[in-house]
Amino acid sequence: MVTTRFSVVIIAYKRKEFLIKAVNSVLNQNYPKELIEIIVVKSFKDDVIDRTLSEKLIKSIYTESKSIGKKFSLGFQDSSGDIICMLEDDDAFSELKLKTIAEVYEADKQIDVFLNGYDIVDTEGKVIDVNFYKQNREFQSKQPLIKIDSRNYNPDLFQSLNLYFNNSRFSFTKSVSQSLIPILNLIERGVDVLMPNIWIGMNLNIAFIPGIKNKFMMRNFKPRKERLMNTQSSNALENEIERSQLLLGDYISLIKYFHETNIQLANFIELEFKMREIMIDVLSLSKRKLLHDLKEFYKTSIYRKGKKYKVFLRRTYISYLKVSLLSPFFIFDPEITRRIIIRLML
Repeated sequence: MVTTRFSVVIIAYKRKEFLIKAVNSVLNQNYPKELIEIIVVKSFKDDVIDRTLSEKLIKSIYTESKSIGKKFSLGFQDSSGDIICMLEDDDAFSELKLKTIAEVYEADKQIDVFLNGYDIVDTEGKVIDVNFYKQNREFQSKQPLIKIDSRNYNPDLFQSLNLYFNNSRFSFTKSVSQSLIPILNLIERGVDVLMPNIWIGMNLNIAFIPGIKNKFMMRNFKPRKERLMNTQSSNALENEIERSQLLLGDYISLIKYFHETNIQLANFIELEFKMREIMIDVLSLSKRKLLHDLKEFYKTSIYRKGKKYKVFLRRTYISYLKVSLLSPFFIFDPEITRRIIIRLML
């Protein structure tokens, strides 16, 4: 008999039309209702939605903050469950998610983080076949339960499991969720992008459960690589550059925070920061800055020690060596060079 109590923190910003579907996906779990707590953290007030949440006995927290991290932090602070699950308003849980996590957790209380798979769905909730991390999703569907000790960092496995994608796939034990509260307060947008780096630095034990598949909603889909390689689409490039520049702020906040508490993790995040700077240089055709940032990346990485860094850098150097070799061609034909680098890097 399962006894694990769950708190599900649902964050919402403007997508009012999807929020109740997300809530219902939790209420429809094949799991005892008395063991489920739902907390909605949202940036709007709506009489109909607020009344619906009240009727369903769901906690609702209003905040003016647009920060994804701060919203999750507010929900985590108010959570009482043994396991805390994250859910964004336009995603949905599969019916067996909580039951399956509870079974895994009760069999092994050493696990800190639970991660699951996902299906891509349209706005009606129907599964669609799109070329979005398709190879990764096919790899994930063939896996058994995978337990990962993040002390033995394997970047290829992390990438294959899409650990850097979609907050709604993340669940944590109560103690881990509480330790993440001050960290989440520092992250405006890149929670899913940065969270796995934090798990690595905290040496957390991760369970990947392929049998659970969230519904990840996708609207107006076009693969990222295809969007960025389309030289006619300046909007796609501008949006990607703007998004990456906003993420740099999250990196800087965490580097400053961990310099006081975990210098190795601060150094790790700093390398990721420099890598993202290089990609911005490529997208914006900043030839001189690209050469400068490549030089800084190599100079910084030389002094990084430890097994995790060696594994990370061995994989990273191969990619950035290609960028370094190609960078002089920006002088002759920047557009084509950019397209080649995007194809190699993404």
